[in-house]
Amino acid sequence: MKLERFAYFLAVAQTGSITLGAQKSFITQTAMSQQMAALEAELGLTLLTRSKSGTSLTEAGQALVPMAERLVQCYQAIETFADAQRHQPRTLTIAYTGPMEQQLLLRAIPAFRVHHPEVELRVRQLSMARIGTALEAGDCDIALAIPGEIPLQQMKHVTVMERPICAAVASSHPLAGKNSVTLPELTHFPVILLQAGANRRASSQIARWLMGLGWTKDALRFADTIEDQLLMINLNQGISFMPQGSYPVGIRLIPIVSDTPILHHTEAVMRQTTPLHLQFVEQLRQADMAERHP
Repeated sequence: MKLERFAYFLAVAQTGSITLGAQKSFITQTAMSQQMAALEAELGLTLLTRSKSGTSLTEAGQALVPMAERLVQCYQAIETFADAQRHQPRTLTIAYTGPMEQQLLLRAIPAFRVHHPEVELRVRQLSMARIGTALEAGDCDIALAIPGEIPLQQMKHVTVMERPICAAVASSHPLAGKNSVTLPELTHFPVILLQAGANRRASSQIARWLMGLGWTKDALRFADTIEDQLLMINLNQGISFMPQGSYPVGIRLIPIVSDTPILHHTEAVMRQTTPLHLQFVEQLRQADMAERHP
């Protein structure tokens, strides 16, 4: 049974004419008559009544119309899906900035490769000042960033990771032995924040929030890169606020007790939303869920 015969049948049903149906389907009148006769023979039903005044549907033909419409729609959807699969990229370039995003990628990539061994994955670590520009220029397909870091409205933004914020201190810090801390306990120590490129606005907002909690402006220190920030913490030049996760030796994360949970979000930002892009993003989300709920 050929699916295109149902499309031809619908053309005849919609126009009420073999001739007009043939014109609409870009085939000859003779070919249309042959297709309708073949469909009736396959189904063992009389679908059309032909007369000098035109072509009308029999009772069976009228009942077949909605089923034929659904069949043709499904066929067209499959064709669209197959075309998208054929034309989707075979290479994905992923950009990230810090260790949290790196850890997420390390968990997600092996699982993604199981389902898509044919796709070449390229991973780039970029500064916060460059990651938005790289995405806009097409130098990467998916960028992992904190909300607001890539404020490009024409991009697709999807949250892929959520983590509680902890106090990050050196292992030799006076607070390192505590199981949890409150925000007032932390106000006695300088805070090291990131301030670079696209993240400068976010750092300013965090700085205002901290000063509202009791920190003075002189107690806020800034690092240009995440690596510098971790080094400054390790050297006991201050503490910081970082999402729960794994960090270099010498860094201790302490849960913060607060009435309102303080959460860190990471989002995947994309120029395109092909099935391949969305499948990779879903793998990121699943990797995060598996980490939070082992």
